Amino acid sequence: LAAGRCQVYLHGRQKLWDYAAGSLVLAEAGGQAVTLDGEPVFRPSLEPRSAVAALDPALFRDWCRWLEVPGC
Repeated sequence: LAAGRCQVYLHGRQKLWDYAAGSLVLAEAGGQAVTLDGEPVFRPSLEPRSAVAALDPALFRDWCRWLEVPGC
């Protein structure tokens, strides 16, 4: 996402170490990522979680609405 090779990233049931570095790079580039529960991807738990992420705010909101993510 941060490099502009894709516009939206959707993943399911990954562990923190699967997405931590990419989520940090995305945040530094101005993008957003949340779990499908509408929570921040970084939480004090190592439980697997699913998430949606995008660099463009409008596209991020559209996907959150389409996926019915609470709070987006």
